[in-house]
Amino acid sequence: GGIKEKVLAAYRAGIRRIILPARNEADLEDIPEDVRNELQVVLATRVSDVLNEALEKLVISPPPPAPDVHPTQETTSDGQPFEPMRVQGK
Repeated sequence: GGIKEKVLAAYRAGIRRIILPARNEADLEDIPEDVRNELQVVLATRVSDVLNEALEKLVISPPPPAPDVHPTQETTSDGQPFEPMRVQGK
């Protein structure tokens, strides 16, 4: 319940894409037609539907790979391998 109120509140807040459970499709009839025409309503039957619609996909290109640094190798602030100072023995 309360789908009409929630959708209208989202619309007033500037949200134009709504994800609803598919079983609430009949509740969309309660929303004024002029508002409905400005909305993109996605009906979801599974949580995976919601995640696919709600989360942005990486479109341009994947991030570059992490630098190949041995996990135990320390580096300086500029990324160069850290060389400990050698002290000559007595």
